[in-house]
Amino acid sequence: MRLCFVLLRDSQQLTAKKLEKAAKEFPELGKVKWKAPKKGVAQFSLGGLDFMAALMPAPVPDGEAEGATEHSLSGLDGSWTLPEHRAHLVVVQEGKPKKKVKELTTFTRVVACVVRAVDSVGVYWGEGGATHHPEFVVNIAHSELPLPIWMGVSLAKMKTGAEALSLGMAQLGLPDLLFRAASFDGPTLEFFYDLLAYVARRGKKIAAGETVGRSAKERLKVKYVPSPVDPETEVWLVELPIAKKKSAARARR
Repeated sequence: MRLCFVLLRDSQQLTAKKLEKAAKEFPELGKVKWKAPKKGVAQFSLGGLDFMAALMPAPVPDGEAEGATEHSLSGLDGSWTLPEHRAHLVVVQEGKPKKKVKELTTFTRVVACVVRAVDSVGVYWGEGGATHHPEFVVNIAHSELPLPIWMGVSLAKMKTGAEALSLGMAQLGLPDLLFRAASFDGPTLEFFYDLLAYVARRGKKIAAGETVGRSAKERLKVKYVPSPVDPETEVWLVELPIAKKKSAARARR
């Protein structure tokens, strides 16, 4: 089962008419096949997959959705914060999902359709630990690889430089990336996501000792280390040269 949470200002039912209108924005998904709702739960097929959308007339518990905005590219700079939500739709892909890019992309576009069909204030992508602005989700869902929706990013300062940790590569059966650099400006963060996209497309992890880079001359060696948030989980490490390397003093968000 695969799921995410479409956050609502107030309780709203997903209707066939609004979903069919929204799905026109993604013609590659085909037509909506609407099923009779069961106990208020909308059921439909779209893009060759089966879904249900269950209305929960309450916010996501324990402030999870609010806290996850800082892991989204749409909230990293602090320019957007999640408005109050009093309800949410749990959008579920039924059956056993495959950890494949194509299927996850279809699921993402279906979620974008649901976002368009309701008055959404945000999307909490739980498996990526990130809450996104609704327009960010719809816009990125149109891309060939909507990876910034799937992957949250956790930034941490170090004594020298900074590091970024991806959140959510397990959705593709792949390890997360720990990336160290002097700082994270736009081009550096773009390189971070380019590395994730490269691994997602190839469908298998990069072996320790192999190199990656932005040019033929740049050879950054890949290592595997314990995750800074879960020492029992292994992540792959890539480091851009930093003037002085000292032990990390993390203040991870």
